[in-house]
Amino acid sequence: MKVEVQKSFEKDIEKITDKKFAIAIETIIEALENCKALSEIHNLKKMKAKGSYYRIRIGSYRLGMKQDYRLWTMDYLTSVRYPFLRFCLPPSSRK
Repeated sequence: MKVEVQKSFEKDIEKITDKKFAIAIETIIEALENCKALSEIHNLKKMKAKGSYYRIRIGSYRLGMKQDYRLWTMDYLTSVRYPFLRFCLPPSSRK
């Protein structure tokens, strides 16, 4: 499958300083590119939203994505502690 990365996801990734975490994200992206079935991807959970939205837990973070036929769109990376801030705060005040 093809993986597309949103600009917001790129900004979230740039803030990460932990090398193990960066390697884990690379591994997940490679797994998404090479998978033939959703069951091949570990920790993948379908969200209750309308559509094909999924999340993957990576330590204390969640990686949010959307699936269209043969395309994965990486949307966001958020902390488990403060996930609501991503959606409540205006973009200019997010850190």
